Amino acid sequence: MPPTKAKNPPAAEQAATEQVTTEAAAADQVTKSGEAPAGAAPIEPAVTEAAPIEPAVTEAPQFTHRITAVPAAGFCRAGRRWYHEATAVNRDDFSDEQWAALEAEPMLVVVAL
Repeated sequence: MPPTKAKNPPAAEQAATEQVTTEAAAADQVTKSGEAPAGAAPIEPAVTEAAPIEPAVTEAPQFTHRITAVPAAGFCRAGRRWYHEATAVNRDDFSDEQWAALEAEPMLVVVAL
């Protein structure tokens, strides 16, 4: 198979290449003071100063109650499994109906902290 000739780049691609070359030449002409030479368009800095990033403030969860299952194997109520070891919870994490079921359940011990 005979070697193929390289095709000329499309006009838009060639124009973009010429623009990049022109911008690079203008950047090379910047004086030591950071100003463009007379008659040239001012060159904007490539990087602008960013605002300082403030650290995210995360509050520790505020537990309001401790719930313990009476059976050693644990117990399920209000869509969760409760273990014989105490579990710290926040009252606001439960609906009123769930909380009423937890407090009324004789197989669970609910203690306010």
